[in-house]
Amino acid sequence: MDKKLLKETVEKENVILFFYTEWCGGCKVATPMVQKIATKLNLRTIRINENTELEEEYEVDYYPHLILANKGKLRHYPGTAMIKILYESIV
Repeated sequence: MDKKLLKETVEKENVILFFYTEWCGGCKVATPMVQKIATKLNLRTIRINENTELEEEYEVDYYPHLILANKGKLRHYPGTAMIKILYESIV
C-alpha cells in the first residue's frame, strides 16, 4: 500500500479506511456491512498486521476499526457494534 497516496486521498477526498484481519471474528461480521457502505464512498481496506505504521498514525487500537475521512476530518468507528450503527444509519 502506498502510504503517501493514502494520506493524500484521506486529506482530499471522502474515503473509508477499514482496518481488519482474517482471524478476527468481528471483522468477518463487519465486512459485509462495510462493503455495503462502500458502495457510496471510496473504500481502502488495511490489514492490521501488515500496516502497523498506519495503525499508529490513525490511532487504531481496536478491531475491526472503520474510519470515515471527510477531506482530512476523521470519524472513528471502533468495533462491530459501532460499524453496525453507522451501517443502519446509512443503508
